[in-house]
Amino acid sequence: MTHLFVDNQYQATGVGKALLARLMATSHAGEVSLKASLNAVSFYESQGFVATGSEMSVNGIRFVPMIWQNTHSK
Repeated sequence: MTHLFVDNQYQATGVGKALLARLMATSHAGEVSLKASLNAVSFYESQGFVATGSEMSVNGIRFVPMIWQNTHSK
C-alpha cells in the first residue's frame, strides 16, 4: 500500500504525473487500484485509470475507487 501526494505548491507542474508514470512503469502487477480523492479523479482518468464505482465515504473521507490495467505486466 502506498500513498501519493504532491505538495500544493508543486501541483499542476508535472510532478505527480512523473511520479505516477515511474510507479506504473516499474509495476509488475496486472492492475493497480486506488481510492482517488474527489479532486484527483480527472488526473487519474488522464493517466488511464477508470472508476470502478461511484463516490464513497469511509470515516468522513470521500473518494472514488479506480483501477488501471497494466498492459506491460509479465
